[in-house]
Amino acid sequence: MNKNALLERQNKLLEALECTTRISIEDAMKYLGVSRSTVTRLFIDMERKGLILRIQGGASLIRNNLEYTYDSLETVRLEEKKCIGSRAAALVESGDVLFLDAGTTLPHMCVALAKRIEAGELHGVRIFTRSLSNLNVLQRITDVFLIGGEYRHVQRDFLGYIAEEAVRPLHFTKFFLGTDGIDRVGGLTTMDFPSARLNRIVIANSTKKYVLADSSKFGKIASVQFAEIPILSGLVTDRAGEEKADAFAQAGVPVYLA
Repeated sequence: MNKNALLERQNKLLEALECTTRISIEDAMKYLGVSRSTVTRLFIDMERKGLILRIQGGASLIRNNLEYTYDSLETVRLEEKKCIGSRAAALVESGDVLFLDAGTTLPHMCVALAKRIEAGELHGVRIFTRSLSNLNVLQRITDVFLIGGEYRHVQRDFLGYIAEEAVRPLHFTKFFLGTDGIDRVGGLTTMDFPSARLNRIVIANSTKKYVLADSSKFGKIASVQFAEIPILSGLVTDRAGEEKADAFAQAGVPVYLA
């Protein structure tokens, strides 16, 4: 199996697991149209990479694994992330002071944002981030303030006490954040306490708060809640999530479909 075919099958399985959390070998065979031995090899490889956990007769998604890697999620739902990022960048105005969260969706917003700045559509935008990936995209186009702290190489971000103290005195006009789960009752959730603490500080210091979440995140509740839905100024998601996002619109949260 070539590398591209393997990656495509892994991504398809991860998308299925985002909806079901677990899948049997038989269902995976039907879904991918491959043999049992191919699915078994795929499960072994994905477990080795820390993407799934093999269970009796199938596999389950690792929801509370703090050692997930940026690389393993970077290409999952890639087109949706690009569209969401582009739509979110359109919400930025000249003179904004932004805090851009970490994760694998925000760098796509940075790509679209860089294009707007380079084209002269935006002026006087100040950008803060804790993401090395965001920095790498934007540094060629504009000045970026990188919030330091403890660097987590597998997530490509900074967190911890130093990061928290760095943002306490700052005010942002807009905060664009990611989330591991979004639920009308459960709110916005993440898988680790340091991310939740930093997000709470930035939320308190931001005039507007926008969450970027692809449709697979709806109805998911991770370990730690860091915000309730009503505090949001807007939700940016892909069109596949339109029906689920309607509940948020009814709660008074503007929904921006990508």
